[in-house]
Amino acid sequence: MITSENLLKFLKTGLENLHLLNPKCQQILVKEISIVNDDNLCCVFYPKSSKSNDIKLEIGSIMGFFNGFFRENLYENISFSHYLVRAFNSNNDEILYALSTKSTAELIGTGKAIEWYKLTLFQENTDDFRLTQAKQIISELENCLREFVKLKLYNKYGEDWWNLSLNNKLGNDVKETYKNQFGEEINDGSILVQYTFTLQLKKIISTHFNLFKSYFSKLEDFNTQMDLLNKIRREEAHNRTITTETLEKLKELHEKLISKALVELTNFQSVFLNENWKLKVKKIMSESEYKPKYNNSEIQNENNLLAKLIKIRENIDNLIVFLDEKVVKLKSIVVPIQKKDTQKDIVFYFEKLKNLQQNLLKETETLNTERISEINSEIQKHQVEMDIFSRNFLINEG
Repeated sequence: MITSENLLKFLKTGLENLHLLNPKCQQILVKEISIVNDDNLCCVFYPKSSKSNDIKLEIGSIMGFFNGFFRENLYENISFSHYLVRAFNSNNDEILYALSTKSTAELIGTGKAIEWYKLTLFQENTDDFRLTQAKQIISELENCLREFVKLKLYNKYGEDWWNLSLNNKLGNDVKETYKNQFGEEINDGSILVQYTFTLQLKKIISTHFNLFKSYFSKLEDFNTQMDLLNKIRREEAHNRTITTETLEKLKELHEKLISKALVELTNFQSVFLNENWKLKVKKIMSESEYKPKYNNSEIQNENNLLAKLIKIRENIDNLIVFLDEKVVKLKSIVVPIQKKDTQKDIVFYFEKLKNLQQNLLKETETLNTERISEINSEIQKHQVEMDIFSRNFLINEG
């Protein structure tokens, strides 16, 4: 019988020589292959490219190799629920992480690579990914603040809000910028505000802070945050490297500067918040599967009826705890307004399954076999509905 240790060595050798069998595949520089949490097969490697999409192609080759190797379940006592691939750069910093269920990885072997891509959980930390995220966050921050300025000053001053509230050097400078670009002078604030820069937005909001103070902490804090945003904006505008630390600061600025404004700006779509929400939900839904304390054979082979009942109850109790943790994590996520209904559906499916398991646990005390059978049927039906919903969610939000 082949041991796990020998199997991992064989897998490593196979991956390192995959390019010899498939000319379309580049040589894969494998650092190590290991088993994580009993049933997750993990490959750590050094990708040839530093670009996110190229690394994902390499990861697809590794997942495809794993799928081909374990598709027929030929290895006794060795089975995996997930495949995990981690890409590191030459400094040994993790730059990309991918997690697929075994069934998701099987899509690669059936020519459904796009579906595999949508259903796989990716977490990225490449230079190009961080720069792209920074550009997206900065663009959202500036555009949201522009929309908010337009809303608040229009409500206060009416149609001619630009001239009435910004009849100063700043207002005239923006008009001049527009005139130099398009050859005409306008007074429409809804257009002019689109040509404001970060520090100009800071000045406008600071000048009229009484209209905005309930949306920010303090004027001093707001000014400091806008100065930091402007500093990072200069780095991003010149396509300089955005560090992980800088990206985290930008995410904090996104939260501090526009989280309250977004509640009022219901028509403003935050792509960053949507993507962040999707990533967190996908991670919660994909990161782990419930592992019963006792497997089916251990319960079925238990001759002592009391001991069997205790094992069944322990399994149900552990599952309830597992589901409760999922619900708690889901409820802790910041949800974009446009995704609140979807979020409610996700929580509903997990809470209903938890409630059904609680009902089943209660009936194991009465040993009402008819009622236990009914609840088990309800659970099976709900799990089918839940699997369909989960799959559709992962595909639609991929």
